[in-house]
Amino acid sequence: MKKYRSIFLLQFLLLSALQTASANNITSQNIKVVIKEIEPFTYCSVQHQGPMGAMESSIQILMANMSRQNIPPGGTLFTIFHSIPEEGKDTTLEWEVGFPITALVLPQPPLRKGQWDYATVASASHKGRIETLGDYVDEMLEWMDKNGYSRDGPILVQYLNIGSEDTIPSRLETEIWIVCNRK
Repeated sequence: MKKYRSIFLLQFLLLSALQTASANNITSQNIKVVIKEIEPFTYCSVQHQGPMGAMESSIQILMANMSRQNIPPGGTLFTIFHSIPEEGKDTTLEWEVGFPITALVLPQPPLRKGQWDYATVASASHKGRIETLGDYVDEMLEWMDKNGYSRDGPILVQYLNIGSEDTIPSRLETEIWIVCNRK
């Protein structure tokens, strides 16, 4: 019973964050970007092409199917963005939502098994509403450009405290990874 209550809570918190947040700018906010080396990991995900409004249903599909297939999460919920919208361009977003898993697990459709093999990332911690992540990523990209790095792959967002009962949307904590290399 606790398992289903935590699934419901996770869904409620994400939906609340998506529906009640206002678009706050983070310009002039000091961000601390760190270049990290990441160990490869295996993950289970649900892929999606289209708007971020489908995030809640993708999480529901992911969690229901992981539960049905007896696949335990091996870490925190994350989203991998394979594309990001560019100003003035009509782009279809490509993203997937998932959890780390052990390498021996064989997820069945609609789940997909993936491998994170990107070693070098620019990393920053973000605290606040999910809607401010885009501005935060823009600032990270500016920092990378000024410091001799360029984007070289997807962007991963880990939701660090989304399952906490006490967390309100403005206090959500995420860690953002942007795959990068030296220019």
